Amino acid sequence: AKVSAIVVTSLQMAKNLSRLRPELKIVLVSKDEKELSAASLLWAVFPLYESGPAAALLKHQGLIEKGQRYLDASTVRLSASILSMN
Repeated sequence: AKVSAIVVTSLQMAKNLSRLRPELKIVLVSKDEKELSAASLLWAVFPLYESGPAAALLKHQGLIEKGQRYLDASTVRLSASILSMN
């Protein structure tokens, strides 16, 4: 099953994923307005103010539709070496 979006809560993670130019939406969920503003300049990154569960936010903003899958990576900590893009 194909994933349509990935949800992250780290601006750095959003930057790292954006560099890979994936075919899915990268959704940064945060309460930090500066992070959200910075994320708006990144490729394929959709900044959303954290105001509820990820699924509800994605559906409300039209980023996913009923039946589409998303990956909630907001609690995942990946090794920096995996995502480093020197």
